[in-house]
Amino acid sequence: MSETPQAGAVPAYQTPILEHFPSLFRNRNFLLLWGGYVVSALGDRIHFLVMLKLLEMLKQHRIGTQETAQLNVMMLAPFLVLGPFTGVIADRLPRRTVMITSDFARVIIVILARTLFLALPAALHQSVPWMPTISYAVLLLLISELILAAFSAFFSPARTALLPNLVHPDQLLRANALTNAAGTIASLVGFIVGAILVRWHLGIAMYIDAGTFLTSGILLLFMTRTARVVGRAIPRDQRSSIFGEFRQGLNYLLAHKRALQVVMLMFLFWCAGAIILSGLTGIVTKKFNMSVDYFGIFLGIVGIGMMVGAAAVSLSRHGIPKEFGIAWAMALVGLFLFLFSVPEHWPWALAFLVIGGFFSAILMVSLDTLLQRIVPDFIRGRVMAIRDMVANVGLVGVAVPLAISTNIDDYILFVLRVLAIGIVGVGLWLVSFYYRRQSLPTPASIMLRFVRGYLSLVKHLEAGTAARIPTSGPTILVANHTTAYDPLVMQVTSKYRLIQFMMAKEYYEKKPFLYLYKAFGVIPVNRTGNDTASFRTALRVLKDGGCIGMYPEGKISDDGRMDEGRPGVALLALMSGATVVPAYIAGTNVHAGMVKDFLIRSKVTIYFGRPLRFDDLKILDRDAGREIATKRIMDAIIALRDRYETNPERRMSTSEARAREGGAGAGIIPAAIS
Repeated sequence: MSETPQAGAVPAYQTPILEHFPSLFRNRNFLLLWGGYVVSALGDRIHFLVMLKLLEMLKQHRIGTQETAQLNVMMLAPFLVLGPFTGVIADRLPRRTVMITSDFARVIIVILARTLFLALPAALHQSVPWMPTISYAVLLLLISELILAAFSAFFSPARTALLPNLVHPDQLLRANALTNAAGTIASLVGFIVGAILVRWHLGIAMYIDAGTFLTSGILLLFMTRTARVVGRAIPRDQRSSIFGEFRQGLNYLLAHKRALQVVMLMFLFWCAGAIILSGLTGIVTKKFNMSVDYFGIFLGIVGIGMMVGAAAVSLSRHGIPKEFGIAWAMALVGLFLFLFSVPEHWPWALAFLVIGGFFSAILMVSLDTLLQRIVPDFIRGRVMAIRDMVANVGLVGVAVPLAISTNIDDYILFVLRVLAIGIVGVGLWLVSFYYRRQSLPTPASIMLRFVRGYLSLVKHLEAGTAARIPTSGPTILVANHTTAYDPLVMQVTSKYRLIQFMMAKEYYEKKPFLYLYKAFGVIPVNRTGNDTASFRTALRVLKDGGCIGMYPEGKISDDGRMDEGRPGVALLALMSGATVVPAYIAGTNVHAGMVKDFLIRSKVTIYFGRPLRFDDLKILDRDAGREIATKRIMDAIIALRDRYETNPERRMSTSEARAREGGAGAGIIPAAIS
C-alpha cells in the first residue's frame, strides 16, 4: 500500500520551493551531518594507513606503488560494482538510515579485522597457489577491505543526495565548501595522527579507527526526523526493479548535457587522483628514499592546501564564478601536478603538490555544488551513485594497471605528466568556452573577475537594483564621485554591458591602472580646456548603441559631499538621445589618493535609480534643455543619497555644508538639514 502524506505536508519525493532554513551554523541537521562526515573522514585516513602498515608487515618488505594500488582497487571497486544498487537504495530508503547502517557495519568489520590480523596463524602466511606473489593473509586483508568499502559505497550517495535537502539553495556552495574544508582538516589530522599511531601501536590505531565510525553513526542518530532529513525520494507505488530505476538515473544523466559534462570532468580529475593516491607511495619511498610512513605525512600536508582552498570558497559571499571554480581551477590543477613531477628535491615537489591541492578543492566543491543544484531530488541519489561509479572508473582504471605492473615506479612520473598536460588542455578549453559565452569582451571579462573578487573581499561591495541598467541602446551611467575606483565599482555591477568611462587625463595616465583603463575603453578628457575630441568620441560611442560612464560633478569630491552638476552629461544625453541611469555610491572613504583609496578596507554599496529620458526637452533650445536635464540628473542622484546614505556628513551638498559653517561662524544657529 502506498504511503499517503498528511494534509498540508510536503511529500518526501518533492522538494519544496520555499521553506525556512536557519543559517548554516544554527542548522542542527546540517551540523550533525557535517560532524558525522568529518569524523568518518578522520577514520578513513587512519584506516588507510593501518591497512598500509598491515600490508608492509605481511609482505615483510618496504611497499611501493604496486601494493598501494592493490589496496586502492579493493577500496574503490565496490563503488563501481555496486553503483546500480547504492543509488537506488539512496532514493528508495531513508538516506539518514542508510548512512547510520553503513557506519555501524563498518564498526563491526574493523573490530573483527583487528582481532583477526593481529593473531594470524602461521599457515596463512603461505602464498596463494594461483597468485604466488600474494599470501593468504594478504588476500584476507584485501577481502576485508573490499567488504568495508562496500558499506562506504552506500554511505556516499546517500550523504551527497541528502545535503541539498538540509540547506537553502543559496547556502549549498558554502555548505559544500565547509564540509570539504572540515573533511580535509580531518584528513590532515587523520594522516598525521594515523602515521603516529601505526608507528606506536597498531592495535590501538585499529580500535580508534572503529571508534570514529561509531561516533559518526551516533551523530547521525541525533538528526531531527523530518521528511527532508529522512529523504525517501521514491514512493512505493512508483518503484520498479532495481535495474529499471538505475536506468532511469542513467537516462536522466545522458539526456542532460550539463550534468553529464560535470560527471565527465570529475572522471578526468579522479584519473589524476588515482595516480597521486597510488603512485605517491612509490615516489616517496623510491624517488625521495623515505619510509612509507612519510606517505601519510605528505598527504596530510597536501591537505593543508585543500583545506585553504575549500575555506576560500566558503568565505566567498557571492559564490565562485564557474569559469574560475571549474575552468581555471582545472587548468591550474593540471599545471601544478606537472610541476610536482619535475623537482628532484622533495620540498619543492611537496610545495607544488600543496598548491595543486588548493585548486583541486575549489574544483571539486564547484563541481559537486553544480551537480547538486541541477539534479532534482527525486533522482539525485541515483545520479550521485553514477557519479561515484564514473569517478571510480577513473580511479580503478588507473589503479589496476599500476597494481599489476612490477616496475611501475620506473615510469609513474611520465604517466603523471601526460595526464597533467591533458588536464591543462581541458581546463584551457573550458576557459575559452566560458568566456565565449560572456556578454563582455574576453579581456574585460577576465579582468573584471579579478576586480570583482578584490572589491568583494576588501570593499565588501554590494549592488542594489543593478537590473535597471538597460541591456541595449545608448546609455549614460552617472554617479557621485568620491574615489578613484568608482569606475570599477560601477563596471563590476554591470554584468552585461561594457561601460566606457570618461576620465580626467591626469588620472587616466597613472600606472598601473593605465592598462586596466585601456582594456575597458576609457575615454581620457583634457580638463585644461575645451576638449571637443573626447566629447565627439563619447558621442560616437552612444550613436553606436554603447554605454558611457560619467560623473556630472566633474571631479572627485575632497570631503565625500556632492557638489553642483556640470552641463556636459546633459548635453551629451540630449545630442545622442541616450537613456541616463543615476547611481549613488555609499560607504567610500574620503579621498586620500588613488592607491590608498583602493587599499583601505570598507563596505561599499552602489544604488541605481530609475532611468531618465529627456525626449520632452527636445522642443526647447539647447541652453534651456541642458539646464533642466542637468537639474533632473542631479536631483535623481541626490534622491538616492537621501534615501540610502547613512553618514550624516554626506547627507548634504558641499554648498549646504559651506552655508552651515558660515552661519555658525556668524553666531547663527543653522536650521536642521534633512
